[in-house]
Amino acid sequence: MRRLLTPRALILLSATVAATVALLFVWRRPRPADMPEPVVDDTPAPWPPEPVLGRPTEEDFARMRGEYVPPKPRRPLPRWAVALMVLAVVSGLGQLLVYAVFDGPRFPAVPGYECEHPGCGPEPEGNFTWNDSGLLYGPGY
Repeated sequence: MRRLLTPRALILLSATVAATVALLFVWRRPRPADMPEPVVDDTPAPWPPEPVLGRPTEEDFARMRGEYVPPKPRRPLPRWAVALMVLAVVSGLGQLLVYAVFDGPRFPAVPGYECEHPGCGPEPEGNFTWNDSGLLYGPGY
């Protein structure tokens, strides 16, 4: 997991999130509308006023009577949620492509390559052994 959180990946992720948030604010910004002149009406307001939660529908009355009301079908995900999921998948696949193509191998594949990783080079000659923590020890160490 730590390998996926390189500075380059964090910069790309933060730039992508910032651009997405900026686009959402631009798209959702209310447009100025022509406001009509207010109509002055001297008639009193109706009493009782409209209920705060609205008037009950026939489905509400049926549910209150204990009748079965089939549930409404669920709406699909909104476009912005689908766009965010697609963006996450594309950025993840792009990051995996960068790691697979442009990053060097973790362990060398060339025979006889000198390396400092335990177990990747030829076995040492002499009375050397590996301890439990993966370090080489023996005469002179």
